[in-house]
Amino acid sequence: MLAIPRRARNVLHGTLHARTLAAIGRGDFEQAYQFAAAVSPPGKFVSHVGEALFVCMDLVEAAARTDHLDEANAHVAAMREEGIAALSPRLALLAAGSEAIACPEDYAIELFEQALGVPGADRWPFDRARVQLAYGERLRRSRSASSSRIHLSAALEVFERLGAHPWISRAGNELRATATARSHESGLTRKN
Repeated sequence: MLAIPRRARNVLHGTLHARTLAAIGRGDFEQAYQFAAAVSPPGKFVSHVGEALFVCMDLVEAAARTDHLDEANAHVAAMREEGIAALSPRLALLAAGSEAIACPEDYAIELFEQALGVPGADRWPFDRARVQLAYGERLRRSRSASSSRIHLSAALEVFERLGAHPWISRAGNELRATATARSHESGLTRKN
């Protein structure tokens, strides 16, 4: 009898994680935050909820993109405290990517590079592409359009190969936005 509720919770958490990923893919960060927080409250890793490990970067990204920065940072701190990165290369990638997403601008580039440099990270192409997408988005918003194109193009290529349609759209939109930013950068350079 005890297994039935536990299995139901596992299915519920798996479904919430899938809905979180779908919402993030289409850019609905508020809904993604609600779904992710239902799996793992910000700043906590509930015992016996395995999906909490894999929704960690989703929660941080959704929180950071919806002005819940304190919650994003609390979850990054909880990942450090729980030693999530030591459990596997995939979790090391997700933890490092989460820290890069939530950090102030001054440290973002270094932290994104550390995340992408996690040994074995290429074994999880979707997760790695998500980190590259977040990195490219951060670079584009900090007016580094040409640098952002490298990461956005790499992410787009992986999403296309995997058939991750909402993510293809999101990465493609970001990549197109770099063209506008790049022409703006060129105009500023010529004026100076």
